[in-house]
Amino acid sequence: MGQSNWAWGCALLLALTVVGHVVAEEADRDPFAQEPGASPSNATPEKKPAASSYSPGEAEQRIESVLDQPLREPLDFIEQPLRDVVDILEETYDIPIQFDTAALDAVAASPDVEVSVQINNVTLRSALDLMLNNAGAEELTYIIDNEVLLITTQEEAETRLEVIVYRVDDLVSLDASRTELDRLIDIVVASVGQESWKNSGTGEGEINSFAPAMLVVSQTHHVHEQLERLLDSVRRTKAAIETDNAAEREAASHRPVTRAIRVRDAANAKPEDRNILQQALIQSVDWQVAGEDVAEDDVFLHVMSDRVLVRHVPAVIRQVELAIREISPSSPPTDNRGGGGMEGGGAGMEGRGGGGRGGF
Repeated sequence: MGQSNWAWGCALLLALTVVGHVVAEEADRDPFAQEPGASPSNATPEKKPAASSYSPGEAEQRIESVLDQPLREPLDFIEQPLRDVVDILEETYDIPIQFDTAALDAVAASPDVEVSVQINNVTLRSALDLMLNNAGAEELTYIIDNEVLLITTQEEAETRLEVIVYRVDDLVSLDASRTELDRLIDIVVASVGQESWKNSGTGEGEINSFAPAMLVVSQTHHVHEQLERLLDSVRRTKAAIETDNAAEREAASHRPVTRAIRVRDAANAKPEDRNILQQALIQSVDWQVAGEDVAEDDVFLHVMSDRVLVRHVPAVIRQVELAIREISPSSPPTDNRGGGGMEGGGAGMEGRGGGGRGGF
């Protein structure tokens, strides 16, 4: 009978194992995956997540990438027709460049205007900006439009606004208040394209906050470029500050500090009782912390009439405070005022930390 039950149990275990594998395989299988040999028309198309911000097409991205590259060769042109320079750049960098003839005609500008430029060791973007700014009386610029780099007038470029949503949750708190986001907006408006915002009364650009921690910006291509550079700079500076602060906190955690911890129960205690409390505290903490390079004459613990004066690294001081609360639950919190002027190592005080837990 026992063997029969054992055999029956083994069979049941085997069946459950097989079923478990089948269920696991079914769970892992993509319900929309196309079966081998099935017609493509039967496959369910993959759903793509909705874009959370403006994302330029592949052609625009490639042009942006080329613009950010260093010049492949110096630009050295003296009184050369702009049209000829553009042809050379188009061939050298393999990007489509066209003239906005309608906009140029409207201000009597011509692609044949002569330009002079001698520059090296900058990006193509900077070289174009410098060259077009010097192309005649009418300031020319460029935008990326319909997958080409379009040379147009500044006036025309300012009429073509792009809407981009910027994530700023790394610059403000995720549940940032309107005031916090407004401060960031004020910084943007005051730092980039100052005359291009409706806020200034001289432009068409708009910037609005949207929860959680987003900025919705309608601006020209060039102002968006400036805005992106500004936000990148803020992020780098913020990261550097956080790194420095973290390094400082790490260093501070290994430097002795002095704290006064109030103890009510010691107010009427006899000197010998205070010595007992002192020894009890020393024995209840890791006075000699492994790996801490702390000089023996720079740490101490002294029980006074109403407080314990202790100097050590912050981790040991926290242990002393917890130990005092265990011994005297009615004691108030740490009095940090005891730290002022106590950084000298406690010369001449009782209880100098000579050799460790019993050296007082």
